[in-house]
Amino acid sequence: MYRSCRLPICVLCLIVVSSLLPCSVCADGQQSQPPEAVGEAADQLPRPDEAHCQAARILLAPIWPAPGQVQYGAIDLAVRAYKQSDVATQYAVIWLCLTSIRDKTLALPDRWPCCYVIGRCGYMRGVPDLIDVMLHDEEEAMRAPAAEALGEMYESTGKATIRDALLEARKTDRSKRVRDAIDRHLKRIAAPVAPVTHVAPVPNPPDGVHRRSADALLRRIWSAEPGKPKFDAIDAVVEEYMRSDAATQHAVIWLCLTYIKDKGRTLPDRWPCCYVIDRSMYVQAMPDLIDVLLYDEAETMRAVAAEALGEMYKSTTSATIREALLRAAQLDKSKWVRDTIAKYVGRDMPAGASQ
Repeated sequence: MYRSCRLPICVLCLIVVSSLLPCSVCADGQQSQPPEAVGEAADQLPRPDEAHCQAARILLAPIWPAPGQVQYGAIDLAVRAYKQSDVATQYAVIWLCLTSIRDKTLALPDRWPCCYVIGRCGYMRGVPDLIDVMLHDEEEAMRAPAAEALGEMYESTGKATIRDALLEARKTDRSKRVRDAIDRHLKRIAAPVAPVTHVAPVPNPPDGVHRRSADALLRRIWSAEPGKPKFDAIDAVVEEYMRSDAATQHAVIWLCLTYIKDKGRTLPDRWPCCYVIDRSMYVQAMPDLIDVLLYDEAETMRAVAAEALGEMYKSTTSATIREALLRAAQLDKSKWVRDTIAKYVGRDMPAGASQ
């Protein structure tokens, strides 16, 4: 008897709670139309009726918990409930989430969980909205969850639309939180297939004397007179490197590896170091150059790293380099980078990648 009375009381409580959640989405004349579908699904979401909108609010109630409560577990519970619901309730859930992420009058805790619900429900028609949030929302706390949701969708689908948006955000967003969220997903997809083996570690810092000698050698490149080919200076430095003692060579490589990673330095200080490493035949730096190729924000650095790796590939036919070049050809939006890669992989270039 007690149990039979408790059920209607719980349902009544949920309905009362749901009345406190964002509800303008189901008010007549206040709904915005959902985005057009991506790809083959060209239809639009139907407008949910009040009954299904109410059911959707009850389903989503746990993702807006009391302060201090864990939300991610509640999000996964909501997603499981979504997948067990009828189609009309699923539509209402998605409608509520899409409306909430766009409604900037709502508090952030009411908006950001909806990004994860859309992504984890696998609702591809929500991709344009998530991309819009990731690229244009003023709130870091919205852009980062949108990036996470899109990253998860990209890992499961490999959609080029999502990949391109993630790469754009990776290059333009000033938030480390957003960039780190994107990197976590892109690196799981974009990491070279073949692992690097038997590669010497990055050399330890040289002593002061040899570091100064190496610095003076590299300054021949950086101080080359305007109008003179930079590559002449690079080749002259490489020739001097080949004639130097082992300690000086060690210092030159250490400085070059340090500079290509130091994004606080200007590009003219960084990109020549890729060529010095390549032309010095220091193949142990392959992982560093691959990292630049796949993840550096500067197009110049990625293109130069592609050239350096391409030259290494010609002399070593390393499968690791080949896989990294092909992966960059698929991911990079820069025609300069893709055209550079095409010179070295030839017919293996992914279809349309060099366009």
